[in-house]
Amino acid sequence: LQWGKVRVINNDLGKNIEEALPASPVEGDEVTFLDKADTFDSNALTINPNGKKIFGATANGTVSTEGAAFTIVFTGNTNGWKITEK
Repeated sequence: LQWGKVRVINNDLGKNIEEALPASPVEGDEVTFLDKADTFDSNALTINPNGKKIFGATANGTVSTEGAAFTIVFTGNTNGWKITEK
């Protein structure tokens, strides 16, 4: 992933996909995900936080909302990745 960039996920492969976040992010790093093909409801996006917290847990986070678009920001090791937009 490149920070400050939008990750447009065009999931027309007919299967779930996984994006791994860096194991050593810096506070303030951001990434935006966009479900271009409106397929997350049938082909979910899994976000692997690489040992950091995301959505309040250290386990992988799954996004299964059709047309989802959101930004996450790394807030530090205590709270990890947080959504800035819903």
